[in-house]
Amino acid sequence: MGSWYAVLSHSRTIPHKLGDRMPPLTAAKVKNAGPGKHQDGQGLILRVYVSGSRCWVLRVTVDGRRREIGLGAWPEVSLADARAKALEHRAAVASGRDPLAEKRRRDVPTFRAAAKRVLDANRARWRNERTATLWWASLENHAFALIGEMAVDRITQSDVLQCVEPIWTTRTETARKVRQRIRAVLRWCQAHGFV
Repeated sequence: MGSWYAVLSHSRTIPHKLGDRMPPLTAAKVKNAGPGKHQDGQGLILRVYVSGSRCWVLRVTVDGRRREIGLGAWPEVSLADARAKALEHRAAVASGRDPLAEKRRRDVPTFRAAAKRVLDANRARWRNERTATLWWASLENHAFALIGEMAVDRITQSDVLQCVEPIWTTRTETARKVRQRIRAVLRWCQAHGFV
């Protein structure tokens, strides 16, 4: 073999075997990294966007599926903080837990909170404030007492039935509207991944 082979095969700047890894990130590399994905090792990735913003992501495999867990934006989350968070999440996965599912469960709103967000999202398209007032009042009078403080992922069909059943025969139109509004809130929750 010629001398070029010896130079290339023993060069430290060019990984030549499948097992070779890039060196871990440093604080300076994090600060100066260009757009793209920059790996620190063991699934920890720094994503740098064209705009210059940076965020930390951890790739893990849970139940045979690859998951990406957001760890926060740099510089709020430093390299050391990202490594510590990654270690916690990897330990959770190793013990059979799913950190992403746990985070989603913690973030699940109550029915009342979700209804407020739906109300705020729709308020601009309604003709007047009276519509919003009536929409909220119907839920206040017929739903919140039973399901207002329940997490939306815990609400069952029988819970909804308990809200409308007392008025179904006496105030049919009100019962229909209450049921539609509950359904609208739960569909919003489903679209946002809470249910």
